[in-house]
Amino acid sequence: MNHWLSLFLGDNYKFPAVVMHEIGHNLNLAHSGGMDGLEYTDHTCLMGNPWFADDIGRMCFNPAKNFQIAVGTGSWYERRHIAMFNSGTTGGTSWSGRLIGYADYADNNPRNYPVVLKLESGGGPDWFIGFNRAIGINSHTAAAADRVTVVRVNGGGGTAYSTSSLKGSIGKGRSLTVENWRNSGVALVIKVNDIQTKNQPGYADVVVTFGRQSQSRPAPTRRPTRRPTRRPTRMPTRRPTTRRPTHSPSKMPTTEPTPSPSNKPTRKPTQNGNKSTLMPTARLSDFPAEPKNDVVNFYSGSTRGSSWSGEIISFSHYGSNPTNFPVITMLFKGNASTWFVGFNNTNVTITKVNYGQYYLVSTLTEGQSKTIRNWRKSGLDLVVTVNEINSRAAPVYAALEVLTLPTLMPTSLGNSADLPSP
Repeated sequence: MNHWLSLFLGDNYKFPAVVMHEIGHNLNLAHSGGMDGLEYTDHTCLMGNPWFADDIGRMCFNPAKNFQIAVGTGSWYERRHIAMFNSGTTGGTSWSGRLIGYADYADNNPRNYPVVLKLESGGGPDWFIGFNRAIGINSHTAAAADRVTVVRVNGGGGTAYSTSSLKGSIGKGRSLTVENWRNSGVALVIKVNDIQTKNQPGYADVVVTFGRQSQSRPAPTRRPTRRPTRRPTRMPTRRPTTRRPTHSPSKMPTTEPTPSPSNKPTRKPTQNGNKSTLMPTARLSDFPAEPKNDVVNFYSGSTRGSSWSGEIISFSHYGSNPTNFPVITMLFKGNASTWFVGFNNTNVTITKVNYGQYYLVSTLTEGQSKTIRNWRKSGLDLVVTVNEINSRAAPVYAALEVLTLPTLMPTSLGNSADLPSP
């Protein structure tokens, strides 16, 4: 690492993503871990889990690595593409602006929007924010496409060799909270107000708020005002609005009563004015009524790169679901077994059904992921990641991401930093 020499095992030199991973080590970049705490699981970054294929690999580095490349010795980016926010430690400060993707920073950025926002930590862990725009040289990003990503590095000011950790990916209208920011006892909130991918360049509107913002208040009066009125006001009205009561009661709601009870039940509902109610249904309707898209079927196939992302709710909100979020994601593996991903208002559950038998495979919380090895005997891994659990929303939901990736082979990378210790 931090050297011109790269070594590759076998034919790994043929894979573009692996080559770029090793070049990252030449530039003194360490590995990129995911929200599960492992070393290679930040799938938004080439230093996390590169593609092991010769026809795919258009990926960039995460915000922390891009900051290191921009600010470190022999930087690639100009510093004007890096934004800095020093929140202080007392609260009441904020930063707002637009972030663009790495693919747009040079040729499609007339307003010089930044690609990385660094949050100054005052000597503690360093935090970085970026927009993972899935276009051009980053069109093969393996996770969090077109979302805002937040990455932390433990020390070094962002320029030293240090493993980074993905702390979250944020969609439009969502936020991520960092409690006890800079040991101040006050939270820092990162919110994404908007994401636009149809514009040129695509951008994310981001607001970072540290503590409560001061609000302007009208200046108090110099002295108390006089008494409200010199004397009591007159009665609300001088006299009643009508001289006397109405001559007769208003008409009844119905136009007129029926002449007499019917001799036998009618076949059709009685009329109400000039309109009649609908005919009764010929048979009972199915119960309960099912909302649209209550089940999502994910057919991954047996080739790499397939994915699904979205929100699911629990069965307890089945009847109060104005957004029509699904309640189950079905993962089809084959004739023998089917896998289900559900949400119980607290955790995301993964269940396997094999020949009629149900098995709970895993229970996940926010930021955790589950890897199912050799999915459909394809040599690929299927990864289920919980990006967010929003317990304040109505209904409560979990934001998921499901994708197929090449089986992780960390020992097959060429740099000595990737080889197992003897």
